Amino acid sequence: MLINKGAMFGLDARIALAIFGALSVISGAALYSAIQQAKIVSIATDINEFAKAHDAYYLDVTELMSLDVSATKNDLRPISEEVITSTKQGWKGPYVSYSDKWVVDDGYLSYDKYGADTIHYFYAKDNSWGGGVSPGPTQVCDSSDPCYLWVIIHEVTPDLADALDIYYDGAKDYDVGNVRVVIADSNTNGKYDVVAFKQNVIPFN
Repeated sequence: MLINKGAMFGLDARIALAIFGALSVISGAALYSAIQQAKIVSIATDINEFAKAHDAYYLDVTELMSLDVSATKNDLRPISEEVITSTKQGWKGPYVSYSDKWVVDDGYLSYDKYGADTIHYFYAKDNSWGGGVSPGPTQVCDSSDPCYLWVIIHEVTPDLADALDIYYDGAKDYDVGNVRVVIADSNTNGKYDVVAFKQNVIPFN
């Protein structure tokens, strides 16, 4: 029997290339997953530290932050700048290393990690919001329901928002759970307006 060594070599080469290609796809997917997981852990660490900064502020000052009274007033958003500068009695900050986004005290601090824009706090109820529903008057704290501290990040890419939701809640459920995602894209840049992370109950009066 004659054996066509050239044909066999060509077949072997094609098999080797196919295996190499498959391994490359697997390696690429694993690398992407590892990078994505590293991003999630990094942001989760920032969220935890930012929440701790609020707790440290409260323990020192013995009161919650003042609510935003800027031109873009929002009864959910305290003046988050008070974690970096304040004249209140007992204040021992700064409690974080972030900088103020704008000159006015409107609550926004700069946070440009992985394409995000700002970070701040909310004082809000834990009722249904997220998805296509932005937080508003029905989430404003009062004596009827527990009030929670939320850490808010603005301008988050959809894939990162989904990964964060799954990381905290185990499922992509934008309007319930410990993570809320507002999918509006007000700046038309392909990013979600709000990703909110629920923290502890606060003594809101």
